[in-house]
Amino acid sequence: MAYAIDPFLSPSTSPGDFTLSVEPLTLRVGRPGGATAIIATKAGAEAHTLTLAVTGLPCGAIATFEPKVVDAGRSTRLSIAIPEKASPGVYPVTVHATAANGMTARAYLSLTVDDASTHSGIKVRLAPEESTTQPGFLTQTRVTVSTDEPVELSVDGVPPGTRATFSPARLPVGGGACTLWIFTSPSAAPGAYPIVVSARGAHGRVGEAIFALTITGWDRP
Repeated sequence: MAYAIDPFLSPSTSPGDFTLSVEPLTLRVGRPGGATAIIATKAGAEAHTLTLAVTGLPCGAIATFEPKVVDAGRSTRLSIAIPEKASPGVYPVTVHATAANGMTARAYLSLTVDDASTHSGIKVRLAPEESTTQPGFLTQTRVTVSTDEPVELSVDGVPPGTRATFSPARLPVGGGACTLWIFTSPSAAPGAYPIVVSARGAHGRVGEAIFALTITGWDRP
């Protein structure tokens, strides 16, 4: 696994105290679509708890870590969701890991957003494309599909314990519209969740759209 570390972080950072690596170092994705990378951390002489963050993504993209906080020496998965409105191009993405004492390490990957969608033939549209809710609440979006074959709808990336239901879950030749109901769990953790809505055709083609779900915490007096 190749390492990509920044030797010029800050005077307080000891060389080799902890490092990051990314696998793979290059990602390519259409619009809309998603990609994942594994972020591995390597511990140094001292124990650290690291908080992960990412910069350099195209406008509208959503990044999530599973988990976002790790002990040095452990790995996490970075998922990047690219909306249809993202501008095509090559983006140098930086992954940051910060310890409680402020020490930081960085790793880098190259993200290429293609001009054309990788899922041609089946188009999926959402209205609205995003929603903010609280744990234990219901939210919804209208899913419109254009297709020349029957399709079956599914979702990926919902928070643990959350139920996602389509009404209906199958659409005929020509497509149509349905409603996606999302019932968040009362114990759902606050955060941003890029939910991938997929329409899979009878001949194996797939169309996707990204629903940006944000779960907020309960305000306390």
